[in-house]
Amino acid sequence: MSKRSILKRAVCAVLAVTMVALTGCGGRREAIRAEKSALSIAAYPERPKYPEAVDGWKYDEGAYDAWAASERERTLGAEELGKMAGAWDKLLPALLTGGDENRVCSPANLYVALSMLAECAGGESREQLLGLLGERDIEAQRALTKRLWEAVYNDDGRYNGLLANSVWLRSADEGEYESAVLETLSRDYYASSFAGEMGSENLNSVLRDWLNGQTGGLLQQEIEGVELENNTVMALASTAYFNDMWASKFDPDSTERDTFHAPAGDIERDFMRKTVRSAYYWGEDFAGVVLYFKTGGSMRLLLPDEGADINNVLGESAALAFLTGDRIPDSVERRTLKIHLSLPKFDVVSNGDIKERLAAVGVTDVFDPDASDFRPLIGEDNVFSAAGESELWQVWVDRVIHGARVCVDEDGCEAAAYTLIVMDGNSSALPEEVEEIELKFERPFLFSLMSGDVPMFAGAVYEP
Repeated sequence: MSKRSILKRAVCAVLAVTMVALTGCGGRREAIRAEKSALSIAAYPERPKYPEAVDGWKYDEGAYDAWAASERERTLGAEELGKMAGAWDKLLPALLTGGDENRVCSPANLYVALSMLAECAGGESREQLLGLLGERDIEAQRALTKRLWEAVYNDDGRYNGLLANSVWLRSADEGEYESAVLETLSRDYYASSFAGEMGSENLNSVLRDWLNGQTGGLLQQEIEGVELENNTVMALASTAYFNDMWASKFDPDSTERDTFHAPAGDIERDFMRKTVRSAYYWGEDFAGVVLYFKTGGSMRLLLPDEGADINNVLGESAALAFLTGDRIPDSVERRTLKIHLSLPKFDVVSNGDIKERLAAVGVTDVFDPDASDFRPLIGEDNVFSAAGESELWQVWVDRVIHGARVCVDEDGCEAAAYTLIVMDGNSSALPEEVEEIELKFERPFLFSLMSGDVPMFAGAVYEP
């Protein structure tokens, strides 16, 4: 198979980062003299702009029709969402349960990252990843992930729903990587490619600056520790950003200090308040409501009944269906009510190694040096050259760090996430006839942030 550099294209800055670092063992590598260089820059698809109002009230019909047609074309179908829902239903319990501290993750961000990893893997390593992601073969998975990317990506002038991927290589010209994989990442994942000296402070600094630039500094503290080592084979970065305003804002004058019953004891927090006419959902041991953003996205808020444990609720298919936007089962009741809502402002962040949590949902071989298979990326012999010599490398995933942050206030929401995959080588039932209800999120609760029908972020808030 031939190996060559991929063509240059155009990069775009965004927010929520997934990073996949591939490393191996096999001895000291000759330093690459060149500092960070762009091998290819991804060309993003152009979207028709949402037409501005003319004379303050009407739109250009042709421009609006073009925009609407684009929206319909990139909307995910029920079958596509159903395949992804299997991954959401596994990832949310795996990532949000355990302990009583705030947890937040980006299911969509992880989905793209793991799909990119599957492109680099082969054999049973790939099969386990595909088993989690929902498709039977890599070609179908590639097409499904591309549809997800294009459904979430938006730059029509209404809001930012931007995505970007990139590939970081240890060599610009040694031909150490299979060109077919790099070309696939460029063409179908819109991934830019860069090269530099792995392990150098220069490249690590450039990488951190790039990540912080894409995330607007929202995850600066978490990104401080991101670095590539001198035995890194390759790094994949996937980024996403969501920032939108509520369709109906909370009035800051209605925000009041109140008590939140956290696991460690009662605390005082600022509670946003408003009354909405909306659908009220309730299941066996939870209640829920959906709040909408100006551009059609939404936040789903789930409040476990008093005495119910978040970890147990997350194990219920009904709760997962509500949080992920999947078809809600008949066991969940729904009624349109006037809801007097009280919601604490929150800014939650979490960061940590999720390798064991991924292993719990069936992805194991990529973590085992004796079972991992990354031949599609580095060739049949796993050979890398150094100073005129060739050495055999065994490549496996050493750790998977996932960090995410979601900030909610009276105006709206901003959220970001990153994943670093380092590959080393060596409610109560609603009484009948009630037309109004008070829903106060005064104890630990769950939420999901939806971009259309895709769960971009999800979290468990124990202490806002």
